Amino acid sequence: MDCTKPTTTPSISGTGNSEDCNRMEGVNFPYRETIGSLLYLSNRSRLDITNTVKITQRKAENPTVLDIKKIKLIRRYLQGKYSTDLNTSLFDAYSDTDYAGDETSHRSTSRYVILYMGSPVAWSTRKQPIISLSTAESEFIAASECVTEVLFLKSLYKEL
Repeated sequence: MDCTKPTTTPSISGTGNSEDCNRMEGVNFPYRETIGSLLYLSNRSRLDITNTVKITQRKAENPTVLDIKKIKLIRRYLQGKYSTDLNTSLFDAYSDTDYAGDETSHRSTSRYVILYMGSPVAWSTRKQPIISLSTAESEFIAASECVTEVLFLKSLYKEL
């Protein structure tokens, strides 16, 4: 499957040719094993293939040649959709602070949001543990908290 052309959708429409609907006889394809692996993926991390995998799972007892083509199409979709190396450069992080925003304790409030591919994956708003002497110091504390979280998320995503 490494040399195949990736697809943009995990399923095909229509029923295919009548010759494709023949039952498998003498074809050595690990259909159940592949369905099991795809089910694991769809339940854990790849929700975009869930519906297609559930449909192909129905034919686990007597798969046809068309069903095998559907399984191969899902694998081609997975191959083209995401590479095995997670691109950690797709993180965007924004931090902000209000200098001495709390009137009673004169502590600043740090805020940050971290986006992965445009979707928020981590965010925080909390009082800073120390009293800042300047706006720059307050911004530096907020940025360091944000960077700490980004580094953690990068290491987490690399493990996936």
